[in-house]
Amino acid sequence: DSYVRIKLSDNFAGNVWVLKGSKPIFQKSYGRDHRGMENNPQTPFNLASMGKMFTAVALLRLREQGKVDFNDTVGRFLPQLKNTWVKRLTIGQLLTHTSGMGDYFETELFLQVKDSLNVPGDYLRFIEVDKPSFPAGTDFRYSNTGFSLLGIIIEKLSGMTYRKFLNSYILTPSGMRSTVPGNGDGGGFSTSQDLVRFALALTRRKLLGPEATKMFFARSPAHNYGYGSEHHLLGPEHIVGHSGSLENLNNEFNIYTKSGYLVVILSNTAPPFAHHLSNKIKGLLVSK
Repeated sequence: DSYVRIKLSDNFAGNVWVLKGSKPIFQKSYGRDHRGMENNPQTPFNLASMGKMFTAVALLRLREQGKVDFNDTVGRFLPQLKNTWVKRLTIGQLLTHTSGMGDYFETELFLQVKDSLNVPGDYLRFIEVDKPSFPAGTDFRYSNTGFSLLGIIIEKLSGMTYRKFLNSYILTPSGMRSTVPGNGDGGGFSTSQDLVRFALALTRRKLLGPEATKMFFARSPAHNYGYGSEHHLLGPEHIVGHSGSLENLNNEFNIYTKSGYLVVILSNTAPPFAHHLSNKIKGLLVSK
């Protein structure tokens, strides 16, 4: 508590929540949002890439429904794609960033069309021109384009919009009443309290059955990444979650699978402040 009070008071804007199980042990808001309003527990923050966890949970749910296998290729569901190498990629490769697809944020086209990107289908323009960074399954490259493709596939498999599917199968069952979904690669808005609700629903198997929940929390030893989840091994602890970063926005979501801690950091502070704070909290919690 004293570390957080001293170090964050003048430099950080956002919310920091630390829980043990469902019991809060630290909750505090700092600074102001982009409108100049004081941050509070109900302040919504852009999730950025933290939303990739929702995409992964959605596909695991569709797998439970028998609508997809993670060895299925993209071409099975989107035969109309003109980019033939993308059609050969598997759902599992897209979910684990081992597909070789790139990142639309790094393209000149993104700067031209960024204001017109509203629904998953709007990202097809990036998918059709994407080129492989490496043979699929042989390496790791973080790919927002790949997760945008997964958003399109979720709509194809479910017959629902991406956002309606998330509302029906993730947000409503979790009690996340203040969350607005983004697209396959993330975005959208949520609050600290809603993300706590998501963590509790996920770990208590209210969103997925035992096998699918275990798959979400499984780590790839080669890349410290799983199905839409980041993994950090620290001593005896295995921390699972996801971060998110954009300009003047930096988030962390960490589930401590061994000790039961949960850390949610949502901020309108430039990267990598929240990452450093998350790492400091990891050191304090795991050392106990």
